[in-house]
Amino acid sequence: MGQKKQLKELTIRDNFMFGAVMMEEENCRRFLELALGFPIERVEVSREKSIVYHPEYKGVRLDVYAKDEKNT
Repeated sequence: MGQKKQLKELTIRDNFMFGAVMMEEENCRRFLELALGFPIERVEVSREKSIVYHPEYKGVRLDVYAKDEKNT
């Protein structure tokens, strides 16, 4: 297992920080808008299938439902 980082050293690329940031729907919406390049009206982070984090995992699972103003 790798060396533990302090909270102030974490970035969005760290699984724990990604999960913590993306649990907030507004953060998730803004991130998706930047990544996809178009406005998103609303997102819903699935709480039933919440973010799974473990220090030894190489990824994080996040279920998000998003739609734009055209209900796409």
